[in-house]
Amino acid sequence: MNRSSKSNKKFFKPKKGGKSRRRLPNIPFPLLATPSLGHVFQFTSIAGLSAVPITRIDLLNLMMTALTATTAVSTIGAIKIKKIRVWSPIISSFVPQTVEIEWNGGLYAPSAIHSAVSEGLSPSKLETSPPLGSSPSLWSIIGATNSGETMFTVTCPSGSVLQLSVALRLMDDEAAGNIITCAGASIGKVYYGFLDAPPLTGSFQPSGGVAVIP
Repeated sequence: MNRSSKSNKKFFKPKKGGKSRRRLPNIPFPLLATPSLGHVFQFTSIAGLSAVPITRIDLLNLMMTALTATTAVSTIGAIKIKKIRVWSPIISSFVPQTVEIEWNGGLYAPSAIHSAVSEGLSPSKLETSPPLGSSPSLWSIIGATNSGETMFTVTCPSGSVLQLSVALRLMDDEAAGNIITCAGASIGKVYYGFLDAPPLTGSFQPSGGVAVIP
């Protein structure tokens, strides 16, 4: 047996009794109790959009849980935009198609427009993130007084696909979630809202097999 084989055998030698040699600390590790995760919401435009505004409250209402058949409550306590991707539909003509995201500015950053135009039969595609220091780069929090502030506007043709990559935290002991009036919901079921307000109807419908708020 060569030296390397002896080293590997020693490294992979099982511990007696199957016990771990790692000791637990005397006090618990610091813990973020609020459920936090990253997620990508996907939407399909069912109509052409021209500079349609998306606000903080729109983002907070993207995911809801039905309380009754006619009411649902938002389950997102805070949300922050990481990235947006947009694709225009593929068409058989050579008519140029434009997709555009305009980010709102803020105290430390100006507004910014990002756009893309299709070439030939290839779709237009765009990937953009909020400018550093801009208002859209900050957290949107349930119950905040600036819930009506516009984060960005969307321009795109009908049939476009938009993916919204976010970091989010679920509700804990913060302000109560937004109550949404709906119709024919199943109690306890999780539903997804339209990107553009109000969450029940809009031009950017949730896609990807998720349940849309009725």
